[in-house]
Amino acid sequence: MAEQILGRVLMNFAGNYDSTKRYQYLDVVMYQGSSYVCQIDSTGILPTDDSHWQLLASAGKDGKSAADSQLVVNVITFGLVGDGVTDNAPAMQKMADWVAQQSLQPTLFFPQGTYAWSNTIQFKEPVTLAGVDGSWLKYTGTGTGLLLGKSGMNASNYLGHCTFTVEHLGFTGGGDSQYLIQFNNFVTQSRVSYCRFHDAGGRNHGHITDFCIHFNADAWDGRVEHCQFDVSLSGGQRQFVDMDEYGNSRVVVADNLVTSLSGFGTAIFLNGCNNQVIRNKIEGFQNNVRLGTQANQSIVAFNYFEKNGSSMPSAAVEIGNPNATTSASPRYIYIAHNYAGLHNKAGKMYSTLVGPSSDKALLRNVTIDGNFVNAADYTTKPTALGFIVRENNLAGQVGNHSVNNYLSQGYQGILDMSTSNGENNLREPWIENDSSSASNSIDTENLDKNNKPSEIPDGFSYALKKAEAIGIDRSDFAKDAQAGSKGLLTTKAVSGLVKQHFELLDGLEPLNFERTGSGDTWTDWFCMTSWN
Repeated sequence: MAEQILGRVLMNFAGNYDSTKRYQYLDVVMYQGSSYVCQIDSTGILPTDDSHWQLLASAGKDGKSAADSQLVVNVITFGLVGDGVTDNAPAMQKMADWVAQQSLQPTLFFPQGTYAWSNTIQFKEPVTLAGVDGSWLKYTGTGTGLLLGKSGMNASNYLGHCTFTVEHLGFTGGGDSQYLIQFNNFVTQSRVSYCRFHDAGGRNHGHITDFCIHFNADAWDGRVEHCQFDVSLSGGQRQFVDMDEYGNSRVVVADNLVTSLSGFGTAIFLNGCNNQVIRNKIEGFQNNVRLGTQANQSIVAFNYFEKNGSSMPSAAVEIGNPNATTSASPRYIYIAHNYAGLHNKAGKMYSTLVGPSSDKALLRNVTIDGNFVNAADYTTKPTALGFIVRENNLAGQVGNHSVNNYLSQGYQGILDMSTSNGENNLREPWIENDSSSASNSIDTENLDKNNKPSEIPDGFSYALKKAEAIGIDRSDFAKDAQAGSKGLLTTKAVSGLVKQHFELLDGLEPLNFERTGSGDTWTDWFCMTSWN
């Protein structure tokens, strides 16, 4: 059967026609300078017989063979060997030179195997690099692995030379490189999709700018999507996607699974306007996303973040350039509908959802909307602390909003406004939506009060409550589940309809309960499975 790649049928190139060989559907052969695709399984039937074969590309009058006009070519044609040992750099360079001579964008197909190479290979003209499950490229060199796009392009001459695609391939190696895949200046509308990266890209030997995939300046409208990037425990500080500071816009990183067991580095660093990080699962890094000083009007939304609970202040989403020495910062950032597990340590607040990249970076015109944040694991005792935002004690941080967010385990508030060493607080409070935003405080005065639904105003509120006082009966629970008495009650109310969530804080089991109510009546409490 034919392999399917994004709706495109991949043919099997079977070399020159052999009358003794049995050919199957979608086998492609060369015969008298032309190429033919098999339509019905056959043996000994000439490719010119259209009852079993279809002409794919004919030899031209200029004497060129059909290979010069094929759209899909097996890389074995160029002498590549997928044994994981042979250095394929010379064969890959021959392949890149061939691509540069084509009038149409070809697809180079890598069959199953591991193809090692040791030098930078630059594809100067558009190409699609594709494979199947089990097709791996292993880089052993020190410079950029694959450089896509000719050098010296600008706004006057880039059209027709700018779209590259990498799909359904696995990549590994490149630990001593800076970038494994690099899109050159003015290479636009390029794609990396359905690829697997395992311990791939530079290990950041003192270079925080080493990444697996890099977009040069003005490489706008690129997409990295549906990929899997993973770093093993010994893989070092490897990072997924980044870009140059100027000219990049509308780059989208979406629907990827990005995991680091090493706990180092930044998964994604975007530094151009109108970029998006959406629907990814990113876990194990010190920072999940960094938005540089040029990342104006960027969106980070619908992601699942699990952050390395390090012992130094950092954020799941950092704003500003790394090691910034000036107060430059992006504006009009929208961070919405993400889940973040911060994994702060017991009794400490190291990580936040959002924070500055250095002690000079400012947060300005940032909107944080509808995020769910756990400051710590439910099993951490005593409960670790957490805020949604960490902000430098600097003036000029204006236009910031935090609305509709829910900070669960370890809740402290929207923003830590405290200062040290008697400093004056130069920061401005964040604007909150009074009708729907979480309150900045927890009511600890009414532990035994159980309000009726009709007594609760619209909005969010938090209170410390005794479980039994609000009608939670654990008498038939296991012994460990009956331990503890107090927890955090979260209440959401709108137009007389109320929902409450209770989290036991001082027990031996991480118990969670929910109930709803209206008028003077509550439903029974429902015990839920908790997040960890």
